[in-house]
Amino acid sequence: MDTLQNEQGISRLRLVVVVAILAALALVVIPFIRDAVERHRAAQAVAFLQNIRTAQERYHSMHYIFCESISNLSLTVAAPRHFAFPDGITPSATIGSSGEASLESGWKVTATRQAGPSRYGAYTITFYESGFTNDGPSSVAERPRINPLKNNR
Repeated sequence: MDTLQNEQGISRLRLVVVVAILAALALVVIPFIRDAVERHRAAQAVAFLQNIRTAQERYHSMHYIFCESISNLSLTVAAPRHFAFPDGITPSATIGSSGEASLESGWKVTATRQAGPSRYGAYTITFYESGFTNDGPSSVAERPRINPLKNNR
């Protein structure tokens, strides 16, 4: 009769072993999931910045100057909620003898990751009229585990 009772239930030792294995798997998998979620959020910001770039090209083809405000562009993608985007667009190129920056030849806009529960803290993604560069001021370039553009050079 004793052997029948032992075979019907799960022993405590087996339960402890299963819980230990699941805990070890969680310790390995959770950082990868966090990286994937943050990389997805950064990719959303990049998609929005690429949409700004496309809208800027349309605006420039009609007005022969780049737009100075994101709100004046016809965007098809909503701004991601985890990033702050300034409404103003900064000239990125200097022209003329005065050396002043102008929106006639270039622009840049920077998305800033709002620091929150992310273990990566605040970081930036900067786009120019020519696109993204890993050599620029974007601090996401320093975080290869979450940089959605790390292979695009």
